Amino acid sequence: MKTLPICKSFKWAVIPTTLIILAGILCVCISGFNLGIDFSGGTIYNVDMGEEFSAADVEAIVRENIQASTSDIRVATSEGTQAVIQFQDASADPEEQDAARANLESALQERYENFEVISIDRQGAVASQELVGNAFTSVLIACVLMLIYISIRFEFWSGIAALVALVHDVLVMLAVVALLRVQINSSLIAAVLTIVGYSINNTIVIFDRVRDNMKNREKGVTRADVADRAVTGTLKRSIYTTVTTLVVIVILYILGVQSIKDFSLPIIVGLVAGVWSSVMLATPFWVWFHRRAELAKANRHTGKKK
Repeated sequence: MKTLPICKSFKWAVIPTTLIILAGILCVCISGFNLGIDFSGGTIYNVDMGEEFSAADVEAIVRENIQASTSDIRVATSEGTQAVIQFQDASADPEEQDAARANLESALQERYENFEVISIDRQGAVASQELVGNAFTSVLIACVLMLIYISIRFEFWSGIAALVALVHDVLVMLAVVALLRVQINSSLIAAVLTIVGYSINNTIVIFDRVRDNMKNREKGVTRADVADRAVTGTLKRSIYTTVTTLVVIVILYILGVQSIKDFSLPIIVGLVAGVWSSVMLATPFWVWFHRRAELAKANRHTGKKK
């Protein structure tokens, strides 16, 4: 297979995802994220309908009595005739919330004669803020550990390049989530951590080939040439593994319930962003970081001679 000029194409390769990230940032600045109950707080009902039911019908009853927007309501089948109803309270006043819940229970009782409330959980703003903090911390710790691992296994600049690629993947995921108004909940955090692990695997395979090529580098062969050969040599492997994983995740998204869709859509975006960053961005960044380091070293050496 002919060696692909990956490093020369870097300036063009960085444009598409940069535009997506900028569009996502603009969307967040204008309308913010579509936060789910996990992050904004709300009420979670565990109920038994006592008979077969339609999630759409239950959602309509909830919307009518709670007066919440469509994105703030979720009805999921739990087991048999049981269901989990989640919604954000339309009012912050506790008395109004109690009245709305009483109306909801009455409406459900009227529609389903054997309706029974199993449990009610209320998640407040404090718990939501703590979850946001834990989510950010978990992603940060994962990235730092990845940097340490790659720096030890390969070299420091390989770790920095891989970290930049990881941050790129996470930003693309969040940008698409913001643009499509996908609800942000705990499933998104699981998706982010999954992609962090999956994407770094592709990058490590490429850097492993880079290390082998650097050991056997002939005179006159530049780092860019080494990087291009490494990416070209592992390209089929990167594409095949990503496509086979994508097939499964896309099927899950098409056939899965809403909670599965909330997890699988970010995964799909992350997989595409991950293979793009591993193939088109990671090694060019590695080459660029080395050039900057060598230039800085040469400037310091020149300064000492003067």
